[in-house]
Amino acid sequence: MKSVNKQIPVLKNVISSVLPQAVNILINFVLPPLIIASFGSATNGLVSTIKQVVAYVTLVGAGISTAATQALYEPIANKDAVRVSGMIRSIDRMFSHVGYVYLAIVAILAMIYPAMINSSLPYLSTSLLIVVMSVSGASDFFVAGKYRTLLYADRRMYVQSLIQAAGLLVGLLGAILLIKLGANIVLVQLAIASLYLVRILGMHIYIKKKIPQYIQKNVPYVDEAVSKRKDALLHHFTGLAVAG
Repeated sequence: MKSVNKQIPVLKNVISSVLPQAVNILINFVLPPLIIASFGSATNGLVSTIKQVVAYVTLVGAGISTAATQALYEPIANKDAVRVSGMIRSIDRMFSHVGYVYLAIVAILAMIYPAMINSSLPYLSTSLLIVVMSVSGASDFFVAGKYRTLLYADRRMYVQSLIQAAGLLVGLLGAILLIKLGANIVLVQLAIASLYLVRILGMHIYIKKKIPQYIQKNVPYVDEAVSKRKDALLHHFTGLAVAG
């Protein structure tokens, strides 16, 4: 019976991990044609390009989550709440430090990139589009990263997956509604980006209710959680090179 009970969270994690991917497929199937029909293929191409560029910028934080998750396994297994809380504080601090670098790169990108391309959108609109589409990365570095890492280390990936899938779906519905109402592309992307904040709130509420002992504030930092980031970073980029 115990072995069956242990398998249940694993099955939850595996099954729920498919949901965000399925919603993403739905988004890629539905949203681009609507954007092309309403704003033109050039704007759709610009949105796709900015999405890829922002994804590359988020690589400044590569390795943090992997190293932190691995470091958290042992203290969580031992139910050492004070040590876990100290690690989470260190993880949060590291994410924030990298987040400032991310914001600086995005700010430079928002100033330079619109002047480098031949876009049908005005300079300011393109710049705002970059900023708006960077909200997800910023929210990940400054808030969501520590929550996601804790959920992964505690074998609760299904929580993050379900919240992510729900957020993506609601964001898609909001984007469709705004397009139908004639909103501009910046507002459409802002509606999608705002759902990241709802996802953060969902994770925060869940953790505060289910495992509040792991996010104590008045505990010392435990830097062991991020001490092996360089090794994880090397592994991450090696994997990307092999996959490419």
